Amino acid sequence: VCHKSIDSTFHMERSRLRGVLGRLTCCSRRQLVIHHVHASLMHDASAHAGDNVRASLTDAATYVALRLDSLSVEELTSILLCLRGSETASVAACCQGIGRLLAGDTMIWNSFLRQEFHVEGVQQVNATMYRTMCSRKRCRKIEWRRVPVSRGPRNLSANPHMFCWRDHVFILGGWSFGGYGHDLLACKVAVPLEFYAVDVSGSPPPDSYHAALTLLRDETIEAGSADALHVLVTGGYIFNGHHQESNRYGILEIKVDRDDEVQARWTNGGVIPARANHSATFVPPSIAGDTFPKGYVLLLGGIQAHCTTRSADIFDLSTLERHPSALSSQDAWSARNSHSATLVRQEDGTHAILVLGGCTGDGRNGCSPRGGRDCDEVNWISGLENASLQIQPDSRREPSVGRGHIACRLPCTNTILAVGGGSPAQNCAVAFIDGCPHSPDVVGVKVPAPRAFGCGCVLPDGTMLVFGGHDHHEMIRDASVWAARVKAEGESPFFAQMARSEHPVWRRPFWRQQQQGA
Repeated sequence: VCHKSIDSTFHMERSRLRGVLGRLTCCSRRQLVIHHVHASLMHDASAHAGDNVRASLTDAATYVALRLDSLSVEELTSILLCLRGSETASVAACCQGIGRLLAGDTMIWNSFLRQEFHVEGVQQVNATMYRTMCSRKRCRKIEWRRVPVSRGPRNLSANPHMFCWRDHVFILGGWSFGGYGHDLLACKVAVPLEFYAVDVSGSPPPDSYHAALTLLRDETIEAGSADALHVLVTGGYIFNGHHQESNRYGILEIKVDRDDEVQARWTNGGVIPARANHSATFVPPSIAGDTFPKGYVLLLGGIQAHCTTRSADIFDLSTLERHPSALSSQDAWSARNSHSATLVRQEDGTHAILVLGGCTGDGRNGCSPRGGRDCDEVNWISGLENASLQIQPDSRREPSVGRGHIACRLPCTNTILAVGGGSPAQNCAVAFIDGCPHSPDVVGVKVPAPRAFGCGCVLPDGTMLVFGGHDHHEMIRDASVWAARVKAEGESPFFAQMARSEHPVWRRPFWRQQQQGA
């Protein structure tokens, strides 16, 4: 619409411009403005052809330029909001007024952030912040640093769970040298990390490992608006050796007071179909539809009765009851376990669940860490409203992630960063942007050792933390914590406190160190 050329210029009535652009949502404008504005321009240009207004309309694909310097600030802003912020530079080169508008108007950048990244209520919005969000979404380069830990957790594998809330990092569950449970650790987001055990009251579900954890938090609502965080824990193995899937669930309530004191208690528990190595994805009320006023959790795949399954259950948070899903009978995807299933907002404004990786290892072929094959398929689950679920495979597979990877959605984007996983375990990172994978370049030589079946989370500043898991020899890793950050974002205060290193850190499991010392 705003392309400028020497042989095609004409004046368009300002009222006509307002009527064409309207005040639609961003997605609607982007879909409709090209057709409607172009049709209107052709009509108006033909009508004004006899008024010494030069126009070049050779075919339906011809662009007609506007005299942008004659439009008001309101009209220029309406035009710009039909574009993405990243597309405005070429338009600014054609019009000094637009260049001045982009340089000095924070409201328009606030609109770009709200339309493209759904960021609300941010102070001091400018083009720099917009570029930072674009860099985070593209995730072209990442840098790893080891996080200093003065008081850390023990070595944990078998899917411990890490999450961040109220400026605290929590670790729940996991397996270590035959011991496992639902122990809760917490620490303040500060360097160095100082984890401590949290006393948890109430009746927990049976101790298990390779369970699934789900934060029952609507990310469309400000994180600090809730007084308590509720965490759903489902399934897992009850006995060592990947035996006896658990048929219990529990809901953990966590509170952090003004003095940063953490309180936790188990509030609910019950029975569900037994499964382990599955995924559990929360679909909040704002997406779930009227049928689920408190939202629901999709329990997908995993291992049931020692066999890999593609079954799916809907856990209704209003009634705390489970209902089978039609996904179980759909042939568009294969049975798998040890995968990830992450809720993302797509470019058209709708929500879907992206299912990545996994494997077919179970009790029949060597269990999930080493048996079967790694799954490289990428699948989308749509129809989240009222749980009318449909699954569609995505043809884009390479590069892929395997079993036991760590998948986190970068804040305010639809980019999922997946780390590690596979058999043997890998130390690679793969970024999925709208399901399209690519491998970010790693800045420097400091990277974590290969690992699978660990855990991770993303801090509000966009830094991703990784902890635990086992290496490619299936030995428990040391209890180190690593941080990754998109390089173009710059250093956050937390990330800046971590020292750069010239070489990666490799440590032997401590029982091997003891053997060598003996």
